[in-house]
Amino acid sequence: MKSCPACKTRIGDGFAKCPICGLGQENVNPADAFYPKCKTRKTLFFWRKLLVYLLWLGTAVTVFINCLLGGVPWSVYVVLSAFLVQVLFLSWETAEISLIRRIVLGSFAISILLQWIEYATKSGTWAREIVIPLVLFAAFCASAVLYFSAFRRFKAQFLPMLGIAVFSFVAISLAMADILPIGWPLILLSVFSFVTTLAILFTFRKQFWAEWKKKLHR
Repeated sequence: MKSCPACKTRIGDGFAKCPICGLGQENVNPADAFYPKCKTRKTLFFWRKLLVYLLWLGTAVTVFINCLLGGVPWSVYVVLSAFLVQVLFLSWETAEISLIRRIVLGSFAISILLQWIEYATKSGTWAREIVIPLVLFAAFCASAVLYFSAFRRFKAQFLPMLGIAVFSFVAISLAMADILPIGWPLILLSVFSFVTTLAILFTFRKQFWAEWKKKLHR
């Protein structure tokens, strides 16, 4: 595969034009142009590019203010967070990944980053006790809404959601054993994950087990 020189999207060798920005591609044999014509998404490309610029402009302003205030280590965390947002939600390379999977992967990546910040700054248990459970709770809520409202589109995306549910069950078990700190965010996450998982299994049980068998036989 090659990359479009304009938007850097990875496209097949048979594309005469980039399906994203519409730029004509060089050295394309008409006999090899077997890909179907795709509708150009110039408007979407413009808005995604604008969001990337705004993201990094806000990041630059935040880093500048942090450096003025002596918070240089926090600037590193801000840059890492901005890079994570761009890779997961504003990159063309992840355009084929489902929205639910991106939300779940983003929540786990943010949780790991927050845990690292807590460890590096030695600032107590604020990440483990409050922020990380709330991040995963928000991700699970968003995923559940998408799953129930557009089941035909996301019916095969139950495994990422179950990943958060399993994590919450393990975390609450460790908290009850006094290994992890327990608080209302973790309790909220565990209860909501348990109820929502049961609701999915009950409402879409036939489709769920059909998709599960497909996963096992791949």
